[in-house]
Amino acid sequence: MRRRTACLLLTAWALQQASVAEHRLTLLPSAETTGPQVLLGELVGENAALPESWRERPVLTAPQPGLAERYAIETIAYALQKYPDMSDVVLRGKPSTRVVCKGRAMDGTQLAEVITQFVTSTAPWKGTPVQVECEPLRQPLTLPVGKLSFQVQGYEATGRAGQFRFHLALLVDGETTRTVPVEASVLPLEHVWVAARPLARGETLAPDLLTTQLLPMQSGEMGFIAADEDVAGLELERVLQLGQPLRRHLLRQPVCCRRGDHVSVLAVNGALQIQLQAKAMASGRRGDRILCMNERSKRRFLVELTGHKSGLVAME
Repeated sequence: MRRRTACLLLTAWALQQASVAEHRLTLLPSAETTGPQVLLGELVGENAALPESWRERPVLTAPQPGLAERYAIETIAYALQKYPDMSDVVLRGKPSTRVVCKGRAMDGTQLAEVITQFVTSTAPWKGTPVQVECEPLRQPLTLPVGKLSFQVQGYEATGRAGQFRFHLALLVDGETTRTVPVEASVLPLEHVWVAARPLARGETLAPDLLTTQLLPMQSGEMGFIAADEDVAGLELERVLQLGQPLRRHLLRQPVCCRRGDHVSVLAVNGALQIQLQAKAMASGRRGDRILCMNERSKRRFLVELTGHKSGLVAME
């Protein structure tokens, strides 16, 4: 009986030692990860005899992509305590393990679409056509490997017209890895006049020569002309290519009369109006004031041209 009891105790002790030996893990001196979490399999390498379910267990938060961080063996041991079936694991290795997170680079071109979707669904831009242009990132982003998504957490104006700073959370496999500020211009769009075909210098504008295109509302600062403004009858100062926006500095008033033409002049003095004919002493465009002469009296006076061979003079 005593011999049997001793054998049972010896067997239990041997099983206990085998169990401990089975869960005795040696940490690598350095490891690499590609995700937001450092996995147990990455810390112990391929040579460790691990149950398959253990190898993919997250242990620690990975360092920022492209950076390295050291984790003390005590820190790793404490992190493993969240798994009940690993309470008997014994760790071996150096005092710390150096972990490097490798990831993919992103230059920011993907961010404009995310911000545009946010803007078009958020007041005060909702329902208004807008143009979003992101400023280049000061430093390229390096992200862990995994399913990437973005979420706009907020924004504020930067003080410049149409300029905002958006705060984007970068998520990998549904977990936020970091928040990045992205500056972008948000410009409401409106229809402006553009050339419907190549237009020559001196050509007189007509509705069939123009079409419209959505461009930033602030484009008025660049001289673009809104499509609700009547430009028929104006002349081009320069050649305009197909699809090129019509700019204010490229337009001029048409020639109303040339030197020697007879101009129909309306002379106004209070409620009194007199229509008379005068001879133009110079050529001019609508809005110009040119010298004209009454051929009967030989009197000369300034006439403001208001249309084709017509003008207005105020009499005192």
